[in-house]
Order: sequence, then structure tokens, then C-alpha cells
Amino acid sequence: MTNQEQTILIAEADYPKAKELADLTSLIQDMDTCINTCQRLTDFMDQENQDTLIQNSLWTSVLIIYARCFGASKKFGITEEYLSEIKGNAVVAHNYFIDISSKHIAHSVNQFDLIKVGLVLSDPQIERRVTGIIKLTQSHVTGNKENVDTLKQLCLVIKTKLVNDEKLCLKEALKFGQELPLEDLYEKSYTQSEFSDPNDVFKTLE
Repeated sequence: MTNQEQTILIAEADYPKAKELADLTSLIQDMDTCINTCQRLTDFMDQENQDTLIQNSLWTSVLIIYARCFGASKKFGITEEYLSEIKGNAVVAHNYFIDISSKHIAHSVNQFDLIKVGLVLSDPQIERRVTGIIKLTQSHVTGNKENVDTLKQLCLVIKTKLVNDEKLCLKEALKFGQELPLEDLYEKSYTQSEFSDPNDVFKTLE
């Protein structure tokens, strides 16, 4: 069956459980982005002629996206306590990548990005003098494939837990919403058009 336009009536849900659901969905999307970026990075690393600019850009972006999932911007931010519920060494791996991410983001000098200025000296056996100045740059290159794969696997297990939590949260958010005064909901409702299979409409209510 082909997709067709659907018009649905929506009342925005702004109660705590609905906001938690929104945060969980956002976190899952971020984890998907990290997983896909790691896979793309692995593909680039398998190429014979590697483009280090693209690799470094992908590595930096995936670390930043991963780290922001643990920031204060989301009320349901992932914490170490949350990760401790996952079997294995999720917390250890998480701390490792957060540390690397901090080094990429930080503006202070660290071993990942170091620029030094040096004076070029002449041969002392001929004449002692300063002949010029030079900039010495040392930059961190993308982590190896093992690190990329480890981050990908970490994101996969975190996503699995988030998806399970999202399903439970969705049911609780819907139950709460169904108990709200209908008059108030219809008063603040609005219409929205979207293209979807008719069989998929309201599938979250099943």
C-alpha cells in the first residue's frame, strides 16, 4: 500500500513523563547517529587511500555527540549509575571515551593538540646566530579501528536499554495523558499533516 497524507489532531503533552519520553527518544536518535558514524568511519579506515581529514572530522563529531548525551541539557541525561545497570565494562569504556572527548573539545594545551614555536639556530661551528623561526605542530589522529568498534558496541548496548525504557515510558505517558481533561486537550490542540501508511497511524497506541 502506498503512503498517503494523513491529518491528525494533536494536543501537545508537556507533563513530566511526556518530557522524559521526548528525552529518551532524543537520546536514542543520538545513539543511532553515533552507531552510523562509527560504521562510516570504519568504512573509511578500510579504504586504501585514507582521507585523514574526513576521518578526524567523523571521530571528533561522534565523540561530541556521544558526550552530549551525558550533559545537563537533557533532564533524563544518562548517568554512570544508569550505565552500571548494563552488564560488562560499560562504565569503564564510557569514562575512557568521555576523557578523549574532553581532550578534543578543550581549548587548553594537551597531548592531543600541541603547537610549539622554536628558533632555528645556525651551525655553532661556523657562526652562532638565530636564522629563523619555526612552528612545530603535533595533532592527534583518529583512534584505531578497535576504539571505533568499542564505541560502536557501547552505543549499541546503551541504545538497547534506552529503547526498553522508552517503551515503558511511552505507556506511562499515554496512561497519564488519557486521564487529563479532554476539554483542555481539545482547546489547545492543532492539526498536523504527515505522510504515512494508514496502518501505521497511532501504532504507538497499540
